Amino acid sequence: AAQESMVLLQNRKKALPLSRSVKTIAVMGPYSDDYDVLYGNYNGIPSAPVTFLNGIKNKVGLSVNILSSNYIRKPEDRYSSDRSRDDSIALAVKACVDAEVVIFCGGISAAVEGEESPLEIKGFYHGDRTDLTLPVEQLLALKALKASGKKVILVLTNGSAMAINWENENLDGIIDAWYPGQQGGNALADVLFGDYNPAGRLPVTFYKSVTDLPGFEDYNMEGRTYRYFKGQPLYPFGYGLSYSSFRYEPKMNLSATEVSARDSVSAVVTIKNVSDRDGDEVVQIYASASGIKQFRPVKTLIGFKRVHIKAGE
Repeated sequence: AAQESMVLLQNRKKALPLSRSVKTIAVMGPYSDDYDVLYGNYNGIPSAPVTFLNGIKNKVGLSVNILSSNYIRKPEDRYSSDRSRDDSIALAVKACVDAEVVIFCGGISAAVEGEESPLEIKGFYHGDRTDLTLPVEQLLALKALKASGKKVILVLTNGSAMAINWENENLDGIIDAWYPGQQGGNALADVLFGDYNPAGRLPVTFYKSVTDLPGFEDYNMEGRTYRYFKGQPLYPFGYGLSYSSFRYEPKMNLSATEVSARDSVSAVVTIKNVSDRDGDEVVQIYASASGIKQFRPVKTLIGFKRVHIKAGE
């Protein structure tokens, strides 16, 4: 379940999967070795949880040197000053100086987006979010790491949409791990090193900014979710990359072109895996209604199917 839910959001110049020839990896960020972020909330207590750091260690064994540091704090563990924060970021960059690649485990947790949280900090108010961006200390750390010349992979933890615009434009890879459960660490390592080919798809729209949305107390659905949002999202609902490449034939065959409200329609489309790696593709069909005066969705997901397609098939 953890493997299937992970979503590959960015893979610049095929930075992922990581090469088996890599000898030194830095695993850092506020959630790299954190158990609570695996669970989300309303959870049971797992008997054998595996953090992201431990999952990567399990994968590479003694063949790879793992550098780890805990200089970047969780959002709720605030720094005493901006100077203290900047000093911590400088230490984090220094700790990664020998790394060939940096795995940064960041994002948010149920501690700041959970129900009735007592926190009142920048971006968060009593469990509500007032901003969609990464906590500022994480973004500054990612910028410093990238400026140091490192290949940087962001492992995102979250239970809601994130406006990761700079990250999408500049980082080498982004994997949304959500709150993946007790096997999250092992599942992430499988994705990072290509032992599992990711095919998860976003179940929510990732917007570019909170300003793209109506006011929080405006209960009208217009402008919200993939069904009613008419702007340009950062990542649309249903988005997700793979280590495989697929090509859809342009023609889709429908069992009927006109139907009544009680009828059903089947659709057939041909897809080819045009890469040298077996993989899953999630076929999605959307419908829209035009020429109707009443308020209607822009589009609605009416069917999807996850299919495994072998290389060249």
